[in-house]
Amino acid sequence: MRILLGIGVGLLVTFSTLANIDELIAREGVAEVFIESLQHQYAIGPNFNHTEYVFSYPCGGGAICGAIYSKESTQLIHFPTEFQIDSEMIAYETSYSLGSNEICFSGQSAYDSTVYDNVCFALQDGVLKRITPHNINSDTYVLTNDRIHKVPSDEIWVSKDVPIAQCKVCTADVYVESGIVEVDGMTVEGKFNLALRKSETLVFHSGTEFVLGDVRPLLDIKVVIQPSNNE
Repeated sequence: MRILLGIGVGLLVTFSTLANIDELIAREGVAEVFIESLQHQYAIGPNFNHTEYVFSYPCGGGAICGAIYSKESTQLIHFPTEFQIDSEMIAYETSYSLGSNEICFSGQSAYDSTVYDNVCFALQDGVLKRITPHNINSDTYVLTNDRIHKVPSDEIWVSKDVPIAQCKVCTADVYVESGIVEVDGMTVEGKFNLALRKSETLVFHSGTEFVLGDVRPLLDIKVVIQPSNNE
């Protein structure tokens, strides 16, 4: 026998569905507003990547949070940050569709004030991965902290006026595996960690390999093309 439970007006969801969600809720230990938002969207149906559910909810302090619920894996994939609802710098907006695995964000982070200006991610293997960083008709892009980055041999990457991370217990902003980095004009070479204590400009030289730390989820980079020896 199929048991149907009503949620709201005209919205139906199966008992087995609620059981899956209840299991997820117990595992995550989430607030009531989260539960209501997830159950509401699940009752409406998938709205992302053919079979998955994007939903958002207020999470205190003038911020809005969100996540993607995967029915197949019963897992949550959270948005890259909490966003300010009433930012004076940029309006909060997400864009996505049922037929695509891409989701884009505009808004200002409520965590560290990073500005997302139509920054897009693709959902792959249960992880939101930044879409190919090079933007068409642009020499700038955004790095994320979910992978190792290596500066191509014909490029230098410059990040100007990197703000201090807003964290209570701060770890390193950048973990350099090898290469050369200029920090406000001072050159550092080899394997080392960078923990920024003031707004600084970073220059990553060709061949440098590094990864961003947990306190630095995103880093805006400007690409400077190196002239070849034949020029």
